[in-house]
Amino acid sequence: MNNGESKMFNLSGIFETIRCEKGIPLFFEDHYERLSGSAKELDLNLTSSSKNLRAMTLGELKKSNLTSAKLKISLLDDSQINISINPIDKTPEVFKLNIEKGVDVEYNHKYLKRDLYEKAFKTSKEKGFNEVLFTDKKNEILECSRTNIFFILK
Repeated sequence: MNNGESKMFNLSGIFETIRCEKGIPLFFEDHYERLSGSAKELDLNLTSSSKNLRAMTLGELKKSNLTSAKLKISLLDDSQINISINPIDKTPEVFKLNIEKGVDVEYNHKYLKRDLYEKAFKTSKEKGFNEVLFTDKKNEILECSRTNIFFILK
């Protein structure tokens, strides 16, 4: 976690995390639409258009000198936009996933206030896991604390 992110962690707001490959934010429009939709539902003021926010992210990517990166766009309650860029972590050969069952929280938006995520991640790391997966009271998969999870059906 970089210094900018650690300052933001306790502030209220929402975020999107985008994988970048060859200097390009993947599925940028989809992420922008989700961020914009959450902002509207939560009465947050997203003042940047998709085109302007994309230009800002490309500028920050260029300054970072990273071509493969995790790009985090945060919209704070005061309408400030923060962009942080970090290298993509190397995936371990063996990836151990802890499951946190029966979580009772609102998961329709990606909130910056992430106490639940941080506590569960820390506990999971102490037990030797790489990540924690959250399920709701119906045992439906919600999300992981830090990573994306994909299932491929054949």
